[in-house]
Order: sequence, then structure tokens, then C-alpha cells
Amino acid sequence: MSIQAEGRVPAPVDLRLLPAVVLTLAACLAVPVLPYELAMGLPWWLLAGALLSTEVMVWAARGQRSRGRRTRDRRNRSTSPAALAVVAALAACACWIAAVAALQAAAERIPVRESGWEAVLASERPVRIAGVAEGPATRRVGTFGESWHLTVTVQSFGHPLTEVPGGDSAVVSGGGDWDGVAEGTAVCFVAMPELEGSTVFARASTGPLTDACDATALGQGVGEGAMGDGSTGRDVVREAVRQSASGTVGTAPQLLPGLVLGDRSLQEPELDEAMKASGLSHLSAVSGANCTLIAGAVTMALRSFRVRRPVVLGAVLGVLLVFVIIVGFEPSVIRAAVMGALGAWAVFFGRGRQALPLLCLAACVLLCWQPGLAVEPAFQLSLAATAGIVLAARPVEQWLTAAMSRWLPGPAAGVLGAALAVSTTAQIACQPLLVGMTGELSAYAVPANLIAAPLVPFVTVPGTVAAALAVPWPGVAAALFWVIGWPAAGIGWIATTVSGWPGALHTWPEGTLGVVLVMAHLAAAIALLWMILRWERSRPARVRILGPGGRPRTRPPRRTRWMLAAA
Repeated sequence: MSIQAEGRVPAPVDLRLLPAVVLTLAACLAVPVLPYELAMGLPWWLLAGALLSTEVMVWAARGQRSRGRRTRDRRNRSTSPAALAVVAALAACACWIAAVAALQAAAERIPVRESGWEAVLASERPVRIAGVAEGPATRRVGTFGESWHLTVTVQSFGHPLTEVPGGDSAVVSGGGDWDGVAEGTAVCFVAMPELEGSTVFARASTGPLTDACDATALGQGVGEGAMGDGSTGRDVVREAVRQSASGTVGTAPQLLPGLVLGDRSLQEPELDEAMKASGLSHLSAVSGANCTLIAGAVTMALRSFRVRRPVVLGAVLGVLLVFVIIVGFEPSVIRAAVMGALGAWAVFFGRGRQALPLLCLAACVLLCWQPGLAVEPAFQLSLAATAGIVLAARPVEQWLTAAMSRWLPGPAAGVLGAALAVSTTAQIACQPLLVGMTGELSAYAVPANLIAAPLVPFVTVPGTVAAALAVPWPGVAAALFWVIGWPAAGIGWIATTVSGWPGALHTWPEGTLGVVLVMAHLAAAIALLWMILRWERSRPARVRILGPGGRPRTRPPRRTRWMLAAA
């Protein structure tokens, strides 16, 4: 038996920017739903709190310096001014950032209120709505039969049509007339809008009557038949990708536009439901995972030639910028690029401690730039998943690798441990949000993601190259898409197979029981994170005990094992 050192104990997690993220996110979520007068006053209350906290911080810092000059004995010096200064500094930072975001959110709400859109939502009366579909209509089977649901960007309302400044998103539910509505389709319909929290729900009483409204008020669609003089470069790239991927195998023509560019317009309802039931729907959207894979491919390619890390980091940022330009310079894409870059930093550089404050800073900057991101499910899921990865993926990977190396070869245990750690930590962090958004629980999300994970890099990385070539060299792009169509079809096969397993999708309990289960999940996740971080920092001298055959023998304390089992 021998002992092999594994390096120094990692630094503690830097949580200094966490209060700023929490307060800024709360302010951005509160401004759209608070009464108008309170929403307009919130930025000023935050500003007053920032000024007060700054004054307390300065006073405490001066008191600490004067106390230090009056005494020479460091052991008798009181630490209360120092602690007060730190708390005041954290509060001041949080209030200043939240005040900027709240002021931006309040400024965006003023023209919306003046247009009369808020009064329409409060009245809950039928109104004519014109907008553009953000995604394809999906079919749901409920107690009262079939219904179709989609998200529509509301551009105007009423008769005559009145523009909604900046637009607003509404989740529309309707009958069979909505079947076949694709992403980017201009629609006009009569619906009963209702505001629940920060989400607008609209029950349509008519179909998408695109001929009943003024075409100039509807805007230009980006779906089929909408490609014209008003199409943007993003529209041209998406259409070229659809055409280049049309000759691939199986479900690849439906999945490739989504896996590469987040375009789900070609996905059939059956495949879309299978992706959701298996927990793989996040793959067919522009997410941080896409950007992480691209950043990881660039990192591994350059590091294999022994390129220095600062140069690698610059190259990763440059490639992500090109990816944003190709996909489209939109808030959701920028959010994905930022979160993906941070995830790549944590996974490929092993700097989870530095990645967390960077994640908090990036979230604050994004919310100050676009406060509306706070209510978008994609932003919330990206923030939760990235936080879970940068906090827990590294220690979980080490723990799983040490556990699985008892019965697996070292390289296989390392690869499987890394993939399972990322999938598990991201799923645990996102599960409360997913339950709140869908009301359903995907039982096989972790194994499905684990099985599909090896196929995703073979689609995302070369698919991005093919998307860049789809317009200038469509033949070369079609050849690349045909090659990567096989792993894309494999992902579709995994989704349809896993969704057919017994108990693949469960409805989350409603009412008090559902809330209690969500709180229990949160408590268990926090306890598990605390134990993992404590285990990572409390291992004596960061060593491994090697038994016969050179395999590590690690055994956590009995109390830690029982706490882990309970969590």
C-alpha cells in the first residue's frame, strides 16, 4: 500500500458577488409585476440603500483605521469594524447593481403602460393580438381533449392596432387551427389574455388569421414563405442550414437546425414531445452547452499543440464571438455564449472557484443590459445549470472517478465520471425550475443525457462549421451535414426510445405537497453541495491510498456517508 499526493487543498468558494446576483434578479422579477407606483419607486429605494450602505462602509473603514492607530497590540484590536465594513461593502455592491437593473426595467415598463397593454391584461377581456410565433406550435393532450401551445411575440393589439413598445411574449393556447404554425409565422388572432406573475397567457378563440390584420403591424416572418427583402442575415443562414440538412438520415433533418442553431421549426410534434419526455429538449436550442462544446473543442485543439492558456482563452472568446454572429446577435444567444464560456472555463481549466464570481458578474451585467432576461426560462436554466457545474462538477467528478476506479480502468472511470458529474449537477440544479415551468418530472433525464452526451460534440462542433459554410458553399455544408446527420439521428433515436420507457414522464403533485417536495429537493441539493465542498477541502493532505494493483481506496467517514444517503 502506498500514498500518492494529489496537490493542494482548493481555495474556498468566493461568494462575495452572490448577494448582488440575488438582489438584482429579484429586482428584475419584481418590477414587471409590482403595482406601477411601487415599481417606479423601487429603483430609488435601492439607490437609497446603496448610499446608506456606502456611508456605513466608509464610516466602519475609518473607525477601523483609527482604532488600529490607537493600539499596538493586534490581539486586543476589535474586529467588529472590519466585519461591519465587509457587510456594508457587500450590501452597497448589491444595491448599486440592483438599482441600475431596476431603473432599466422601470424605464422599459413606462412606454408599455402608456400604450395601454397593461390595462388590457388587467381587464382580462378578449382583444385582437398581432405578433410573430417564436417557435412551432406543439400539441398537448389533456382532460378536455387536444390543444396547441406556442409562444408569440406580441407586437400590436386592439382595433385599430396599437403597437406594444419593445414587444411582449405571450403563451398562446388554441384549437386545431393552430396545428402547423411554424417559427417566425406572422399571426393575428382574438384571445383572452391573463397575467400570472410575469407570464402572459392567452386563450385564443380564433385561429391564426394572418390575413385579418395589417401586414405592416405583423412584421416579417422568418418561416417558410416569409423569406423576402426584409429577411435578415440570421434568416438566410437558418434557411441555408435547413436546405443543407434536408438530405440527411432519420430524424436528423428535424434535429440538425435545432442542435446547431436552435431552430426547432422543422421538429414534428411527436419528436418534440419525445425530446421533452427524455430530458433532451435543451439540446435542440442554443444553450450554454453548445458554446461549452465549441469552447472545449478549441481548447483541446490548441492545448494539444502546447499553446499557452492566455492565448487559448483569447481564441475561445474569438470563436464564441463568431458563433454569436452566425447564430444571431440576440439576448438569448449572447446569454448562451456567456454561460457557455464560463462553463468551459470551469470544466476545461479546472477553475470553478474563479468561475463562480465571473458567473455572478456576467449575470449582473446581462440583467443590467436586458432586465427582461430575468423572466426568460432559458436564462434561469442557464444560470442554474452553470452555477451547478462550476460549483460541484469538479469535486463530484473526482469523487465519482475515485469510486468507479475500483471496478473500472482508470481512463474509463475518468471519462464516465466527468460526463456523469456534469449531467447530474446540471440536472439537480435545474430540476426545481423545470418542475415550476412544466409541472412534470423526467425520470430518465440523467441517463438519457449521459447516453447522448458522446454524440453531441460530433454534431455541435462540425455543425457550426457547416452552418458557416452553408451560404457561400452549400455543397460542402451538405456533405458535412450528411456525415454529422448520423449522430444527430442517434440522438433522435435515444429520445424516442427513452420516452417510451415505463414511467418516463411524471406529473408533479400540485398544491402543498408539490411545494413541500420542491423545498425538500432544494434542501437536499444545498446539503449535498455543502458536503461535497466540505469533503473536497477536508481530505487529509489531499492524498490517495493505493491498494493492490494501484487502484485508489477512498472511503468517506461514516457520518458523511449517512448524510450523503439522506440527501
